[in-house]
Amino acid sequence: MVKFGAEAFKDPYTYLGLDETVPEIEAYRRFMTSTSSPNPGFKEDIRDTVIATRKVEDIWFREKMDYTKYLVWRYIGTANGVFRMTPGTSLAKSYDPRKRPW
Repeated sequence: MVKFGAEAFKDPYTYLGLDETVPEIEAYRRFMTSTSSPNPGFKEDIRDTVIATRKVEDIWFREKMDYTKYLVWRYIGTANGVFRMTPGTSLAKSYDPRKRPW
């Protein structure tokens, strides 16, 4: 799961006041996976962060090793507001991974 903190958007206050719909979430997905899709409001570095942190899932989901079989929750948060987590769960839109006491 990828979650975006409000600060990942050019206009965080609009994002927080928006009721996300399936088409909006699909626009986020298209933007993250295609260079030809229009930016639905993210700051310029967000797509690069999503692409860079995608590699962590290779580690999370590869064959279970001794140390990974005991890890249930896995997550990574970035300074620009991208948050990856497995297993996925519902988080408040106001959740800000940058403010977590890592």
